[in-house]
Amino acid sequence: MIHIQLSIGEVLDKLSSINTPINDILNNKYLISYIDDVLIFYYHILSNVNSSLDKLHKNLKNVSNSNVSNLFGTEIYYLLNCKNNIINKINFYFYNLLNQNNILQSSPKNDQIYDILKINYEYKFKNEHNAYCLTHFGLGDNITMIGAMRYLSTIYNKIYIIIKFHNLKNMVEFYKDDPSIKFLTFTNDDELKDIINSINTDIDDILISGDHNQHYSKTKINNMILKNRQFNNNKFKKHEWSDLHISFYNYIKLSFSYYYDYFYIRETQNSIDLWNSIKHFNVILTHEMYSTRGGNPPDQEIDLSNYIYDYLLNDDYIVISCNINYYRDFENINENSSHVDILKNKKFHLAKHFISILLINYITTIKNAEKIFMVDSSISCFLFPLVEKGELKANEIKVIERSNSFTYNMK
Repeated sequence: MIHIQLSIGEVLDKLSSINTPINDILNNKYLISYIDDVLIFYYHILSNVNSSLDKLHKNLKNVSNSNVSNLFGTEIYYLLNCKNNIINKINFYFYNLLNQNNILQSSPKNDQIYDILKINYEYKFKNEHNAYCLTHFGLGDNITMIGAMRYLSTIYNKIYIIIKFHNLKNMVEFYKDDPSIKFLTFTNDDELKDIINSINTDIDDILISGDHNQHYSKTKINNMILKNRQFNNNKFKKHEWSDLHISFYNYIKLSFSYYYDYFYIRETQNSIDLWNSIKHFNVILTHEMYSTRGGNPPDQEIDLSNYIYDYLLNDDYIVISCNINYYRDFENINENSSHVDILKNKKFHLAKHFISILLINYITTIKNAEKIFMVDSSISCFLFPLVEKGELKANEIKVIERSNSFTYNMK
């Protein structure tokens, strides 16, 4: 028997290239202990890249025109580098995962395992260019661009996302599994202009999304994959909310397919624990607060009582809000309190842990709640791609436009 050493990234690449179903991998006794949702996400991305490479190779065989042949060859070259970049990400993440769980420290083959993982991670991505990305300033706007940023991170050396400083804590958590995505922060217009002016567009690319950002700079792209890619985003206009989100991708010349295909938010342990604390109830998840541009007027609140009133009276349900504890009147009870009051006191203590936490820690509850009612604020931006990907279990989802003049019925 010949033993061949492969990194986890190379293993997943080989399996994806022969269209191995993810369930077969999860049921494999050698891999099941190591594959988590981050690696599953990267596996699906590898499958997409390998599928594109396969189609290009087949098309290349049937091409006689040298110019077209060179175009295909260039795209294959960039996609191969893209694939190596994804393998690097997998190996980096997997090595850190083993390290965090003290697997490497306890292994007699520590150095050997490290070397196998390190080989691909230290491979220098042949596209040395970085990309600097600026979108609308809101946190929800940046959530809308998660798919875009994750895709771009596979075809550039590094991605620098330009964001408002107050969004940094949440943004760092969204991309913690990907070391190639970095952040540049600003607090005012002058700082933003300084960042834009410092970018050398002869070397690196700049991608500017949004109407009100065009005066800072225009999108400038040298990356051959983006330069040569043709796309038609009109086919994605199938929802009331599609136009705005699609416009974000049009500005930076990306297919809107990446909005769905590359959207990924990991489930933190805190997110899982929060869900486990309430999953014995039927869960109604709400979000009532929204911000206004410039903070003037300050944060506003929408009234969702019409949607949740009956559930607040039902012992089998718990209403979890990201902003309001609906059981606050039952914080303190006494020994003579009724059964109903005691239960609502319990719900108060469960619900309080969901108030104003990092957005990533709502993800497991978002995916598993029975019903979701939200104003169209930042956290609601998680819902749109997750609905399309079929990752929400809710049987009713409503996003209420902040002027309360329109409701998106998403299920």
